[in-house]
Amino acid sequence: MAQRFFNCVSIVLHPVFLTTVGIIMLTIWLLPGVPFKSSLMLALLGAAYSMLIPLSFIVIARVSGFIHSYQLKRRNERIISLVITSVSIYFFHRVLIAWHVSPTIRHFVIGVILLMLIAAVITFFTHISLHTIAWGGLTALVSYVSLYKPGLSVTLAIVVLLSGLVGTARLFLDEHKPVHIYTGYIVGFASIWLTLIIL
Repeated sequence: MAQRFFNCVSIVLHPVFLTTVGIIMLTIWLLPGVPFKSSLMLALLGAAYSMLIPLSFIVIARVSGFIHSYQLKRRNERIISLVITSVSIYFFHRVLIAWHVSPTIRHFVIGVILLMLIAAVITFFTHISLHTIAWGGLTALVSYVSLYKPGLSVTLAIVVLLSGLVGTARLFLDEHKPVHIYTGYIVGFASIWLTLIIL
């Protein structure tokens, strides 16, 4: 029963969804006056560039035999996935520039690209948790925005709790050692936080 629960947690709270979640959050928080259709278009484009395009490449790579499994357990598979996703999100960033979207949203997307490239480099040396890297990044985003927009303490608490649940799931499923979980979270948080602060 616990195995099934933590498998579901790993799938439902998968890192592939978090760029889009971050874009949706920022759109709601930073662009409240924007028409719903524009916000929806931004969210759908974010989903296309951060999920649909990279997942399509992964499916093609799996069907063609270039990768072994959809779980991307091998080091080279994880690196290829991270590079493809970062390139795809780079093109999304170009769209955001053309649309003159809020700088904070653009900076978050730059942070995501940098975070994926950092994760790819780290993956050469160790099996760091991509789940906790992503959740650390989302925690940094919410905590950064909460400095300027009050009333996000409940959202921040929920994100932190979900981050802990994801880390626990990855440990329970024996996908990572504790050092991979904690390092991933710290790297994710620091990368997004520093990108937002510096830019």
